Amino acid sequence: MPVSDNDLVKSIQQGKTDNFVQLYEKYVKKIFDFIFFKVGNKQDAEDLTSDTFLKAFDKIKTFDNKKNIQFSSRLYSIARNTTIDFFRQNHTDYPEYTWLEEQSVEIDMLQGIQDRDKLNQILQFLDTLGNEKKEIFLLRVWNEMSYDEIAHIIGKTPNTCKVTFHRTLQTVLQKYGYVWLFILLLSIK
Repeated sequence: MPVSDNDLVKSIQQGKTDNFVQLYEKYVKKIFDFIFFKVGNKQDAEDLTSDTFLKAFDKIKTFDNKKNIQFSSRLYSIARNTTIDFFRQNHTDYPEYTWLEEQSVEIDMLQGIQDRDKLNQILQFLDTLGNEKKEIFLLRVWNEMSYDEIAHIIGKTPNTCKVTFHRTLQTVLQKYGYVWLFILLLSIK
């Protein structure tokens, strides 16, 4: 029977730091994909993923299981803030998604998709909606997170996240229809 994240966190807090490897192995691919999708560069995504896990390890002693905040939510929050800091330090903004075809890195979300141009158009369209809407939409769809988890990550209320998601979903459906939304959903699983 697998050990829960909260049990692993408790054991790490009690000195069994080797158990962090299990959390790392469980989330490293998801966090890398999350960051890569934001920065569009494999090297930067690898560096920021490492930074995220180092920060998570450093802060694990302060993690309080009584607050009902999942470890994964905290980890995504650290990854998000690390990425924001990266953009601030480099005085850049989020990249546009023209890099999708040029990247040699394989991301699960791109495997099996036949029409990358259409996917690229959808992702570029999400860019036009603003970072927050895009982020809420992708965390909900891509990472299958609850509104409570998303709210913790981005610092908004669960209701705000829910409303934003549904409005963004309606906008995407109006522009591309159900077929392309379905293909997008299949391609990111």
